[in-house]
Amino acid sequence: MATKLKEHPAKAKPQVPAVQRSTKMVGGLPDHLKTYVSKGIGVPTDVDDFQIPMAKVLNPLNPEVLKSNANYVEDAEAGDILIKNAPVPLIKASDGLIFQCAHKDRSYAEWVPRSKGGGWAGRHPFSFVKENPDAVHKEKDPQNPKLSIWVLNDSGNHLVDTRYYSGFMLSPDDSFPPMPLVIPFSKSGHSVAKAWNLLMFYQYIENDLGRQRANVWLPYYFITTKLRQSGEHSWYLFDVGLARDDEGRRILCQTKEDEDRGKLLAEQLAKGDRQIAPDFDVGDAPATETDDDDM
Repeated sequence: MATKLKEHPAKAKPQVPAVQRSTKMVGGLPDHLKTYVSKGIGVPTDVDDFQIPMAKVLNPLNPEVLKSNANYVEDAEAGDILIKNAPVPLIKASDGLIFQCAHKDRSYAEWVPRSKGGGWAGRHPFSFVKENPDAVHKEKDPQNPKLSIWVLNDSGNHLVDTRYYSGFMLSPDDSFPPMPLVIPFSKSGHSVAKAWNLLMFYQYIENDLGRQRANVWLPYYFITTKLRQSGEHSWYLFDVGLARDDEGRRILCQTKEDEDRGKLLAEQLAKGDRQIAPDFDVGDAPATETDDDDM
């Protein structure tokens, strides 16, 4: 996809080694493989081998932006987007990224309380609380005493309502191949996710067959970050809008291959053939009230 973004060209380059080529080798199918029966022996098939990496908005107190911290990431600043274990691990806020969304889900992320060491402990279906009322109870949220949070009775771990948008990060200049990625929203991020849902709802395509609501993977989105302030608190959140070209036109799937890629990932995630990576700790993002509606 060679389309350029209006005002925000992506500058990130993949940090991958160059392929060493040999003049003694030739491409194509060798003669000895023309009748060979291959069964994919040794190829990874476990869903854990195909976990989709997750993005995180960096905030001022995150260790990745503190030069004195062992987890500091070079050039990382508050407002940037970090992608763990990815060929392109850091996206500057000024560049943003192009995203093809293929699937959206909502779950409860389980977290060990900070008083017990903290850390991600798993993920539960969004129906878990309603279907297991005897397994949970509510307590005051340690980050906002005016609100409450679900707590597991057996472990005391917290359940954080989280929305996950899975798809592909795309290069506007083909400097890296489409990269699977998850954009998560929890706490105050739910307001951004709801606005994105509404934007998706009003996406249509018009062709020879008439006007049709667009499948989730057809429009491309431009994702960067924005600063949110409330009282004495300030923090960065994802910011989502339509991806547009230099003339302001909405960017849709560029080829049939692009459309097939989005559809396939949607099907794989729906069936459980692909999984998303563990959540990042959202750190200093404040808790806010959420509800059960999808928009």
